[in-house]
Amino acid sequence: MSTALEALEASDYKNRTVTLGQLSKKYGAAANDDSVRCDRYRYTLRHIIVNGWKRRRSLTTSVVDELTCYAEVELREEAWAHRTGTA
Repeated sequence: MSTALEALEASDYKNRTVTLGQLSKKYGAAANDDSVRCDRYRYTLRHIIVNGWKRRRSLTTSVVDELTCYAEVELREEAWAHRTGTA
C-alpha cells in the first residue's frame, strides 16, 4: 500500500461479496451503508498496517543505524475519541 486511495480500494475489494442486506441481518438497524463502510475501512486499514508491521523485517533482520526521528517500538492502538479529546 502506498496511498490512502489504494487502501480504500483494497478494503472495497476484500469486502466485495458482502451485501448490506447480509450485514443488516447480522447487526440490525445500525448497519446503514455509511457506518458499515466506515467500520470496514477501519478494520481493513488496521489489518494492513498490523500485518505490514509484522512483516517489516522480512527483508532485513536488524536495524544498522536507527533514526532518531523513528522509534522502533511495538504498535499500539489508541481510541479515536481519546486522541481527539471528544470522549
